[in-house]
Amino acid sequence: VVSTQSTGSSGINAEYGKQWYQRRVRGNGITLEGSKYTLRKGPEIKTSSKGETSYTKCMNFCVLTNSYLSGYSSGKYQYYTLEKAKLQCLYRQDCQGVIQEARDKFTLRSGDKIRPSADGETTYKLC
Repeated sequence: VVSTQSTGSSGINAEYGKQWYQRRVRGNGITLEGSKYTLRKGPEIKTSSKGETSYTKCMNFCVLTNSYLSGYSSGKYQYYTLEKAKLQCLYRQDCQGVIQEARDKFTLRSGDKIRPSADGETTYKLC
């Protein structure tokens, strides 16, 4: 859990929760718990035994060959499997996608503009 926001006396409104979440710069999702929204760190949605409702950021990647995104994501940005790189990208606020630079070299990128690659790189961009 990253932080919490109460819905106040005006009632619970899913659209209010989504708008509140979109204004935040941290977290990968929100969960409605009773009368408050809780900003969540991880992107996975799990089944709730308490009837909670969760929303998460996009977890789909579009594949673009012969392209790349500029700038490395903060922290560790190089991984040796696509699956690990994609998962780590979902946890980062500044990650816009994954670049496959070689057969077993994947880097997390922060740029959102797709650029042509003369080196045959493949982009897996969050979409």
